[in-house]
Amino acid sequence: MPQTASNPVFPAGWAVLCLLLLILAIALALYVRRLRGQLRSAERKAEESRLEDQRDRATIAHFATEYEDILFVKPDSGEMSIYKAQPEGRAALEARIAQGYDAYCKSYIEERVFPDDRDHVALLLSTDYLREALSIEPVYTISYRVQDGERPTYYETRIMRYEAEEEGEFVILLADRSADIVRSKDAAQMEQLEATILERTAELQERNHMLNLMNEDVIELLGNVVEGRDENSGWHVRRVKGFTKLLAEQVAERIPRYGLTEREISLMTSAAALHDVGKIAIPDAILLKPGKLTDEEFSLMKTHCARGCSILEQTPEYWDTNYLSVCMDICRHHHEKYDGRGYPDGLAGDEIPIAAQIVSIADCYDALTTERPYKKAFSHEKACDMILNGECGCFSPELLDCFRACLDAFATQAEDPGSGLSQNRHADRSSAIRTESLADTRILLAEDNALSREIAVDILEGEGAAVVAVGNGQLALEAFRDAPDEFDAILMDIQMPEMNGPEAAEAIRALPTPSAATVPIIALTASSEDSDVERCLEAGMDAYLTKPVAIAALTRVLLDCMRSRSELMRKKLRRAEILAKQDGLTGVKNVAAYKDAVKQLSQTLQSDPQMKLAVVGCDINDLKEVNDRQGHDVGDLYIQYCCGMICRVFKHSPVYRIGGDEFVVILSGEDYERREELLQELRSRMAASTELPDVPEAVLGLACGLAVYDPASGMSVPELIKAADNAMYENKNQMKAEGASRREKEEGQ
Repeated sequence: MPQTASNPVFPAGWAVLCLLLLILAIALALYVRRLRGQLRSAERKAEESRLEDQRDRATIAHFATEYEDILFVKPDSGEMSIYKAQPEGRAALEARIAQGYDAYCKSYIEERVFPDDRDHVALLLSTDYLREALSIEPVYTISYRVQDGERPTYYETRIMRYEAEEEGEFVILLADRSADIVRSKDAAQMEQLEATILERTAELQERNHMLNLMNEDVIELLGNVVEGRDENSGWHVRRVKGFTKLLAEQVAERIPRYGLTEREISLMTSAAALHDVGKIAIPDAILLKPGKLTDEEFSLMKTHCARGCSILEQTPEYWDTNYLSVCMDICRHHHEKYDGRGYPDGLAGDEIPIAAQIVSIADCYDALTTERPYKKAFSHEKACDMILNGECGCFSPELLDCFRACLDAFATQAEDPGSGLSQNRHADRSSAIRTESLADTRILLAEDNALSREIAVDILEGEGAAVVAVGNGQLALEAFRDAPDEFDAILMDIQMPEMNGPEAAEAIRALPTPSAATVPIIALTASSEDSDVERCLEAGMDAYLTKPVAIAALTRVLLDCMRSRSELMRKKLRRAEILAKQDGLTGVKNVAAYKDAVKQLSQTLQSDPQMKLAVVGCDINDLKEVNDRQGHDVGDLYIQYCCGMICRVFKHSPVYRIGGDEFVVILSGEDYERREELLQELRSRMAASTELPDVPEAVLGLACGLAVYDPASGMSVPELIKAADNAMYENKNQMKAEGASRREKEEGQ
């Protein structure tokens, strides 16, 4: 048989093994490639982080060359640390930041920031605002005035988001420095800066205020339902709000250190309605029990403070943060007592928020003078005696002085809970609720197309407006110039013969009458080009409507413009009123404000003859000689320095400049209690400052005298001021005698 060649067969197991090795090699290659990619990505991120950290550190190093104090803040915990501080102020700064960020900001603002700028600074330094602002911009700056009696001094705080890996969270960098804007910018720039700050702050406050007013009825209704759960308690909330407003106004006038503004008083008054909102969680059997509560029942009743705060924590997000904060303060702490024996937290003294202290007295008075399930009503006189004599717990002595000053007003409010409150509230709300009507509105219409003009007049008069219609801008200018106070608004076509709309608007705004600056001017045109819109706004027009214009849209825009112009002038008027009573050189109150204060004190003294009152009179020595010898510029520095010294010593009392070299301080609160000590401190400080820092050859001298009101003497406020004046002149003569004696000794040597 023939033999066949043998063909060796490749084992199947070897094939499988090779395939597995190939797959493993591919997987390993892919893994190595992925690992290399991850390493490159990590290196890239590390490099980016390193560069970003270098950038942040370079920014901090740059800050360190320009800013006096630099602080780190952890926004989640509020912890603070110092990166850089001035050696002379480091100890005080360490003590302040140890309290945490919120407490630091509060004390910083109260101690350093000018009162008119405090709301602005508090908003921009709040944690919520910081987070939102720094999420948009990594760095921003705020500018404000600090309290410095020598001259107006401006500060700026630079705020930066700083990523620190070792901290585990982002850190806020606060850098403070003296900007002294008055010296670095001209007067026009400074005026514009102040106007911008005031306008933006006022706009924000007004929007929040309007939101609060829109909730007023709901808040009152909730307060009434909670308080008694019956229809007979409907006036309780209104009375407490009225008492709160009366007392808060006295606190604002008599205790300057609390710095209560009109807006804060308004917030406090509205928030008082919710002081007992937590009682909604208290059973009727306890809340309406006619007899005395057991210890267990009273313990349950006391929980209404904390329960109220829990309810308020669920309020809508659009509620104003400051408003909610005041509500929470009042709700939780209106049963605290000044001696620390209240509940729920046992706070004492000024640990208790001022809003809660005020509402506590208001609520106590109303509880005494109205019938409750467990008691009859006391008379006004009996209730006042009980509060003032401490039978209702311990209240602040200063607040009790304020309470004494408005006893008659409390009695009136108790008899008529709507007096002084509801009218103002509804008046405020009228500006918040839109009334879409042109009734009695006087309009000047400029339209060159006769048919369009006739149709517009018919529509506007149909809405109740009184219309004067003209055919071009020149006629509109002449009509307004002849009767500038006869029109509430101007509607102006853009394209017109002889004088177009923007030209007419510019000419009207240039007229030397107040109404020319305030009357709303609205453009009406068929054009929607951006250049036309820009031209109208540049010419001083307030709004721009494209034809055909719906009457509803026209009415809404017209009323909005009228309100905006009215609000702008109200703000300017308010600013003018403030400046009218402020001394331009020193920034303290002037002689007009002094006369108002004397009149107010005289009225208060008649209603409260036992009030605590003291006056310090100050007179700068030899100011005329300084002006004659070294010029009025040096004399002005002399005045500013002495005024600053007076303000720094009497920190809690108003200072008035009543003449070129004369000042009067009306002492209240802590300054009144320490009057002798502070007077001696002022004399000592002036004696130590023998020379004006900026002008060494100008020798300083300030005579001062104190007079204290004695109820037994029956003296009037002018007589008290005269007594302080006499004491001041005695001090002046004494200083002259001591100076002459000192010169004789020097000449004898």
